[in-house]
Amino acid sequence: MLTGKLPFNGETLGGLVLQITNAQFTPPEQINPGIPREVSNIIKRCLKKRSLMAAIKRLTNC
Repeated sequence: MLTGKLPFNGETLGGLVLQITNAQFTPPEQINPGIPREVSNIIKRCLKKRSLMAAIKRLTNC
């Protein structure tokens, strides 16, 4: 783990899902300034929120 911290926390599975879908994460470079910009950009792109419709289309290949 590059930051030593999970991007989202929840005491229950439901709480975790709410965090993932609704909460903003702290950018990795704010937690660990030593993370290279390129790596930080990849992490942010992976954690970027997508619209529900885009996710449905991606998962159903429509």
